Amino acid sequence: MPTLYIDNRSVTVPDGVTILVAAQSIGVAIPTLCHCPRLPSLSGCMVCAVREENSGRLLPSCAAPTEEGMCISTTAPEALALRRTMLELLLSNHPADCEAPCQLACPCHFDIPAMLDQLAGDDADAALATVLERLPLPATLGHICPAPCEKVCRRAVIDAPVAICAAKRFAGEQGKVVPACAPATGKRVIIVGAGPVGLSAAFYLRRQGHACHLWEATPQIGDALVANTAGRLTPEAVACDAARLRKMDVTWTLSIALTPADMPRLLSECDALVLAAGANAAPLAAALGIPVEKGVVVADKRTHQTANQKVFAGGAAIQSCRLAVLACAHGRTIAGQLGGWLATGHLPPRPHERFLSRAGRLPKETLHGLLADVDDGPRYLPPAGGKPPAALDEGSIRYEAARCLRCDCRKKESCRFRDLCTQCHAVAPGLPGERTPPGRIHAQPDVVFEAAKCVLCGICVRTAVRLGASCGPAFHGRGFDMRIGPPLGREWADIPRDALLACVDACPTAALARSS
Repeated sequence: MPTLYIDNRSVTVPDGVTILVAAQSIGVAIPTLCHCPRLPSLSGCMVCAVREENSGRLLPSCAAPTEEGMCISTTAPEALALRRTMLELLLSNHPADCEAPCQLACPCHFDIPAMLDQLAGDDADAALATVLERLPLPATLGHICPAPCEKVCRRAVIDAPVAICAAKRFAGEQGKVVPACAPATGKRVIIVGAGPVGLSAAFYLRRQGHACHLWEATPQIGDALVANTAGRLTPEAVACDAARLRKMDVTWTLSIALTPADMPRLLSECDALVLAAGANAAPLAAALGIPVEKGVVVADKRTHQTANQKVFAGGAAIQSCRLAVLACAHGRTIAGQLGGWLATGHLPPRPHERFLSRAGRLPKETLHGLLADVDDGPRYLPPAGGKPPAALDEGSIRYEAARCLRCDCRKKESCRFRDLCTQCHAVAPGLPGERTPPGRIHAQPDVVFEAAKCVLCGICVRTAVRLGASCGPAFHGRGFDMRIGPPLGREWADIPRDALLACVDACPTAALARSS
């Protein structure tokens, strides 16, 4: 039984145990990509590389056996550099989107492909729940948003963009979901202004369990929005979203215009205050000793906290903000920062940005290849910015949602390759040369294979072998031409279903994934 040192910690293991298993036995995590428990190791990707300090060798920890007296460093600069290099080589032939261009273009960054998939499946409640994770006013914005998401929709290259804004509106009007709120925290937040910033902040703060009360100068929630949108927004649309907040026990006071003299008292009655009154917020902030410059409140643009730690501000109160959807994003950010401050007395750390793979501009002929499993008909709903119909028909929305190419990753939240690229700070190198073109094959009715997302880890090949499948995925070609596919002379449909689904579950990317 060899005794060795891993990151200066002694460990004794049975003969034949790999460095990876030895490290795991003492709680030392080594990243892996092509390794999978219960499968023989290929040691091909070298993402699990470690340095043996006595010899200076870089070893694949998933395959290298332990030896007496080894001194292993899992964080040696040479090992970290090799991991990053190997990941970037894989990225050089990975023309795939982690997240769809439409989702990235939306200031609220909600999962648009998931919403469309749910609407195509006639599940308005699930679609609404997806939207509300990041955007609390779908009915309102469905009328007035200029739809930056549609401007980058890849479907536009083929014929016309998917009517995302109309779909969002339909989910907001037809979905019946009221999000659950966390248990009451005993904290009370007062929000001045019931526009997109204030309503969004109230929505997400209430979900955290904080009591929220809105002060609004107009007689109805959303009156200012209705008045400023040239007849595109109806009071009924705003009322639809406001009713959801009412069911979440958000309260409000209407028809009272606060004055600077009211502010000290208001601040004393709450644990935190949000200024969301647009240009009217400046004199209110000044009354609390908060600096104002050029007519706007001075606040940290990232955290939205002002010089008074109890006061946060967003939207047109702190900068020019003409898009209601951007104002909603401000409100959600305020809720996240303010919620953390209420819980701990400190602002939460900035979230670590996840790696983002982008396929880039794709030619029309490539995108036509993605039409195989979507509706290839034209867009019937009005263009973004056009006057929407009085009512959206369920059939037309289902049809429109089915036009989505689903160019995002079906495993974007669980992709091990993406997580490793994030962890190792990998960057897509942009090397010249041919890359695997994006495409989609239906391996079985509910399973798709996308070669552009495959990292040739071989896990699917070894999984089928372990299960004793009569037919399974196989390697084809050599070098840069290597690819995964069914055995020669066979089809994907020939692979036994239980084996194929096991391969789907084991795949570290979305190369093999369920289609819905």
